[in-house]
Amino acid sequence: MIKRLVIKDCLGIEELAINPGKVNVISGGNERGKTSILETIEKALYNTKRRARFVRTGADKAYIELETDDGISIRRIVKEDEAGLDEGSVKVTKAGVPVKAPETFLKELFGSNGKRSHDVFAFNPVDFMQKKDTEQTDILLSLLPIKVTSQDTQAWFGEAPKVNYEKHGLQVLKDLEQWFYDARREANARVKATEDECAAVAKRLPDNYEVGVWEKVNLGELFAELNAAQETNRDIVESRKVIETFPAGVEAINNKYALQEKEAQDQEATEYEEAKNSIEAQKAGLQEQIDRINIQIKDLEKKRDALFLEIDGLDRFNLKEKKEALAKITKEKLRNIAENKKEELARLESKKKTAEFFLDVHQPIDIAPINNRCTEAEYMKSFIPLAKEVGALAIRLKEEEVMAEHYDKCVETARLKPHELLATVKLPIKDLGVDSRGIVTIKGLPLSNLSTAQQVKTCLDIARVLAKDNPLKLICVDKLEHLDETVRAEFLQQIEEDREFQFFVTVVTDGDLKVEAK
Repeated sequence: MIKRLVIKDCLGIEELAINPGKVNVISGGNERGKTSILETIEKALYNTKRRARFVRTGADKAYIELETDDGISIRRIVKEDEAGLDEGSVKVTKAGVPVKAPETFLKELFGSNGKRSHDVFAFNPVDFMQKKDTEQTDILLSLLPIKVTSQDTQAWFGEAPKVNYEKHGLQVLKDLEQWFYDARREANARVKATEDECAAVAKRLPDNYEVGVWEKVNLGELFAELNAAQETNRDIVESRKVIETFPAGVEAINNKYALQEKEAQDQEATEYEEAKNSIEAQKAGLQEQIDRINIQIKDLEKKRDALFLEIDGLDRFNLKEKKEALAKITKEKLRNIAENKKEELARLESKKKTAEFFLDVHQPIDIAPINNRCTEAEYMKSFIPLAKEVGALAIRLKEEEVMAEHYDKCVETARLKPHELLATVKLPIKDLGVDSRGIVTIKGLPLSNLSTAQQVKTCLDIARVLAKDNPLKLICVDKLEHLDETVRAEFLQQIEEDREFQFFVTVVTDGDLKVEAK
């Protein structure tokens, strides 16, 4: 701890020498140099530069002398040029022996690059008590060496969302929780939308529709069966008609060929009469010639006789030959008519027998059930694309449900992981935790919900953690007057009870600068 401090021309202090105790209350009115004492201690140890000018106005240099109870003595002279650049020097002795490279010695002793300087002098318990929960959380989290990387996230959740992994590990987990929460909400919304879509499409299907059953139904075979049944029924009707009309058919054939026979015979008689009339006409013509010859001279009698002979020949030979020829033709016609009649009757008989055999083998088919099956199959198969759409929606729904369940587990993991990580580190403050909002708590409560004594204790515990590695065990408290009297009294009581750390506390009061060592 610091056992002696001498200040000359530093900031607003012209000259001051104090022998600090465990608790040092620095009081006085505004702008009397209370905070300057704290900054001077910081300057002596770390050579920091908080203000543009450290040397008191009107002086050419500032002097600081600081002695510790473990034999370290620091004498720092600060000189500044017109631009405010430090041109001073520092001397350090340890147990009376000068230290080489004193600035390096101080940095190694109190923390390189001023890191511990920040811990000791940047944290003010009074300011901390007045900060918001989120700001207090940031400070408290800095005390926990927890880091969460994208690789950790990949291992824990199976994916690594794009969040700021430069944040404190617990804050990263809170961001991950929010990310997965939002992803789960969106996934659940997709599940609901797909469920609604699936239900809407499924409503358009017949009840208990099984797409696999109707996919196996061969519509072509069904309609082929229907067509075959219809053809069989038509053949039965036709066969019955053949049998029913057979007698009339036979009669019709007989009548048709009887008519043909009569026509053939009538044609023979007609042609015979025509031949006879033709001969008679020739005979009449010849008779006319005979009459003319008889009138002519007698010497034509021979010619007349010859003509009579010709007439006789016509009577005997020409008409007979014509009749024979016609009879032969008629006979041939009648033979053909008989053969045609026989063939047509045979065909009719064969058709009748075929019809009778068909009727013996085949019974009329009720096509109504087949037709109903065809109609039903055609109707039901028309729903196959819709059923497949429902199937695809069901697959998509399952995938989305799996994803929603995954995000639900991720949210739960993100909520539990801080407690797991806290269990793996040594907590700098007893009963430190993190609530569901990511706010650091003490005994499950935010600092603002703690009692006054608990709040003060927590603030001092934080200060002790930050100062524990400082060889001087130094804690600086500025602006104690910002706390109400009750809190202020509690604060002073707790630091006076401390046996490990040295405290420098500033408080605004009436009057001049005053340092009270306890």
